[in-house]
Amino acid sequence: MTQHETEQAIRAALRGEQTAYRRLFEAHCEAVYATVQRLAWHTEAAEELTQDVFLKAFGALQTHDAARATFATWLQRIAYNTGVSYLRRKAPPDLLPVDDDLLADETVYGDDIGTIFADESEDNIERLLRAVDKLPPEEQHILTLRYHDNLSLQEMGYILSVSAPALSNRLQRIRKKLHQQLTSPAL
Repeated sequence: MTQHETEQAIRAALRGEQTAYRRLFEAHCEAVYATVQRLAWHTEAAEELTQDVFLKAFGALQTHDAARATFATWLQRIAYNTGVSYLRRKAPPDLLPVDDDLLADETVYGDDIGTIFADESEDNIERLLRAVDKLPPEEQHILTLRYHDNLSLQEMGYILSVSAPALSNRLQRIRKKLHQQLTSPAL
């Protein structure tokens, strides 16, 4: 659905046209589901959360400001916040502990980390995916928004309600965690 078609569907939905709600849902349900599924981890929970996201979005449709964010970005923000609220109610799965001393280590920067991430061998990619799976869901989501969805730090900041510089710092810390996991003998 193009941006123009989305705006038309929003106006129609605000007039009460049920088919417009359906068009918006069908155009965006896969992206919303993918977001909440990454955070919730379970299919049943993700399906329920997807419904919750659309109920919230459609209930607040008149508050969408196209000048601030596209409908898709606005919807992703609702999806992220809904997923995070779900996580706060549920205990997260066991995660690999990370040595906080390593995060403060000035020697683990740029080239060392970049070299590991630049290795596109099948073995390294498998190790990287296993390491990403051990990160908390919120950190996995940040990586997905940046490297899979190719969002800018500004777009990510809107979705996550975080400034671009703060996100840049978070990404660096996440990369350091991945570096630690990839270089530890446990993996």
